[in-house]
Amino acid sequence: MSWIEGKGEESSEGREFKRRTLFRAGTAAVFLAVILLAEMFGGCGRAKKNAAGDETISAADSEWAGSLAELQKRIREAGAPFGVVIITGSEWGRYEKDIYESPEIKPLLAAVPRMRVDWKAADALRERYGAKDAPGLWFLDGAGREITHLEGARDVAFVRRVFEHVREYPKPRTELRESAEKDSGARIRLIEVLLETGNPDTALLECRRTTKELKGAQPALLYYLHAYSAGEAGALREAERVARQYLRKFPGGSERAAVRWIQTFLAMKQKRQRSAERTISKMLSADSTSPYTRQAVTAFAIQYLARSKRDPAAAERFLTKAIKAGTPWSADFLLARALVRSGLPNGMPAALEDLRTVVKEGGERAEEGLDQLTAVAASRVGAPWAADIILFLQKMARSESLGFAARLRLAQLYLLNGDVTLADEEARLVSASGGPLAPAGMLLRGSIALDGEGNPKKALAAFGECLEKFAGSTWEPAARYGRARALFFLARVKDAAEAYAFLEKYLQGRRYLPESFRYVLPSMMPAEVFQSQIAAFRRKLAELEKEKNGAAVLKEYVAGTIAAARGDTETATRVFRAVTADYPASSLADDAYIQLGTLAIREGRVREATKHWQRVVNSYKGSDQYERARQYLAGLRRFRG
Repeated sequence: MSWIEGKGEESSEGREFKRRTLFRAGTAAVFLAVILLAEMFGGCGRAKKNAAGDETISAADSEWAGSLAELQKRIREAGAPFGVVIITGSEWGRYEKDIYESPEIKPLLAAVPRMRVDWKAADALRERYGAKDAPGLWFLDGAGREITHLEGARDVAFVRRVFEHVREYPKPRTELRESAEKDSGARIRLIEVLLETGNPDTALLECRRTTKELKGAQPALLYYLHAYSAGEAGALREAERVARQYLRKFPGGSERAAVRWIQTFLAMKQKRQRSAERTISKMLSADSTSPYTRQAVTAFAIQYLARSKRDPAAAERFLTKAIKAGTPWSADFLLARALVRSGLPNGMPAALEDLRTVVKEGGERAEEGLDQLTAVAASRVGAPWAADIILFLQKMARSESLGFAARLRLAQLYLLNGDVTLADEEARLVSASGGPLAPAGMLLRGSIALDGEGNPKKALAAFGECLEKFAGSTWEPAARYGRARALFFLARVKDAAEAYAFLEKYLQGRRYLPESFRYVLPSMMPAEVFQSQIAAFRRKLAELEKEKNGAAVLKEYVAGTIAAARGDTETATRVFRAVTADYPASSLADDAYIQLGTLAIREGRVREATKHWQRVVNSYKGSDQYERARQYLAGLRRFRG
């Protein structure tokens, strides 16, 4: 249902456009930043099962049921018509906070029995209800029967709407289907459930049947659902016809904005630009507060104008007009315009001003503005606006609401720029704050100590502090990963192997990494990819223990890595060359070639870097660094071309 309701806050097309525009806006520093932050191993309240096989949540508290059986009991005891199960993709992350802690959803959630469970531990939901994806929201009655469910990211407005529908019709799907044969109201609710659960073809058949039976007396909601299901099922002409009928019969209907969004999408699909613009203009005028208006504006500007038509200048003009309309979505439009402007010639200063405006306004999008500013600065090391961004973040670091969030970004930028002392000081202030970002500060301090200072002992202490203070939380796995790396660089191979074994087990069955890993990894990745890297590294540790000169190779390799982290390129290069010359058959030889290429890139010797990485591809097929070397070479080719 992504094309109508909007799954999450940004479409996949929008995310792809963001990646492309930010990359185009970069210089050599884009590639340098990625390479220099990467390291060879890149890349707790754990969910448990009780005797009955039901899931218990991590970091459980009395407000949340610990199992499906307990949830059903709470529903019955409270006399509640339904309860909810929230399935998280990576424990309680940003999406869950944005949706379930929002002013619109929080009171609705607080009013019903509830349970939360991570996807990895959702076996009972997969087996009993056929859950296929996370994030997810399941509505159940006291007997455990499903009422409806949502899978995938949705925006607040849609989740609230489903809550209201379930509250009105809290019947399980089996009973609802029986009632639908006799009651048109139940039939319409059944159509809604079919759409909520991802069955638009069946919903369309029910819409056609119901429309025929009601013989022209169908309610406004049925027209909307008919247009919606037709669009989802690919019957675009039928969707357009029914949408026009709705607007003609119900010009002031409550679904007007949603129907106009359907019309906008259909116009984009059929490349009718003027029609889409006219419809959006009506939405900005008459439905400015509707989230469908936000969806229509951003989709038309980014997906259609900037991406499909490749006309970012037109997209910029359109978004400027939308911003001037004075809607509640101005921050969203400013963020979209910043993305568009970042891809225009000489457009970066204006893009940065948009981002600064979003941050200074301090609304829900402020942290996203901070993230984008940090991303631009990271891709523009040494450019004039990078210094301006740092000055702006320094100013925001003194603000009451965003101070520690700004300090975290400053620490990351200082580390990227090689100013380890300032990076550590900012991370220290965050870690000592006692606030919600304190564990992020501890993780970042550990990463700074390891990758910036080459001080594994200090890193071990920082990760250990996080483990001690936040055991059983979503921060624990990232702290364990950092600790495992520090142990390796201290040549405590056995301890490191045990730590990596825990991580490999933790990652089994997961689809997503918790957001805490963003402070210990050079870039986020799917959990299964990260698990494969951990498994490959564990095998490497086992091989080292068997090698005749394994201890000697490890000692040299660690010395080279620490020298590189401290900025001593000459020593690091000499050590890694010695590893490749003296131990070409070692399981660390391919890693040494990767490091030699990284050091060459650091000093601008692209041809030499290419030679080292090509050596891995040619001579170390099947090694854990083979795929990384291929990716680095592909990145160089894209950068040159």
